[in-house]
Amino acid sequence: MKITLEVLSIPPFLSTTWENVRSLSLTTTGELRIHLVGNSKVVEVPSLNPESVSLIFETHARYLDKKKSVSKDLPLGAIGFRLPMPSEGGVAEPFPMQHNPEQAGLPPLPPAVLKKVTSMAEALGLSDFDALPTTEPGCHCLFCQVVNAFRSKKVEEEDVSPEDLKFRDWEVSQIADHLYSVQNPIDREEQYRVFLGEPLGCTCGQKNCEHIRAVLKT
Repeated sequence: MKITLEVLSIPPFLSTTWENVRSLSLTTTGELRIHLVGNSKVVEVPSLNPESVSLIFETHARYLDKKKSVSKDLPLGAIGFRLPMPSEGGVAEPFPMQHNPEQAGLPPLPPAVLKKVTSMAEALGLSDFDALPTTEPGCHCLFCQVVNAFRSKKVEEEDVSPEDLKFRDWEVSQIADHLYSVQNPIDREEQYRVFLGEPLGCTCGQKNCEHIRAVLKT
């Protein structure tokens, strides 16, 4: 049997992390009932001594307290670090943040929280996370969670090319000599044919339409 703030293991009945446990209860005959998250499954564990039952309940309560203290309010100071603030001389103080192995088993921070923290960091000019110590694989300490989220955000932004960000009113493609297809990239049903020969024209029926201008720009 293994009972820690991260793991509840009672062979051969159950072995899981506390985040998968919704609640605990006892039957009238003293059997421990473990209610799991995400479904109605209940694991009953018979023949546990009172000391083990008490330890399981106590550990679960400590896990819930720890989880609550991490996720509530969410000011930066509550999650283990502070952002650089200007000193009296106008220079930002260093960013005191590093991997904390004692927090390795913390539950994952909600995505909204990570987004808020990284946005605040960027707003205060903290963009060079590459200069910070490296994170540990599989670690859930607050430092590793926040820095990994920040770096993932940067990778996603860098993967978007300037061409991808450019808004295109129309998609233009040549389908024959002097003949072009002009299509709405949002509404694929809206499509026109533009002829740049003599006479110049568009299937929309107008002589100086945006579809002709879109072709000429290409």
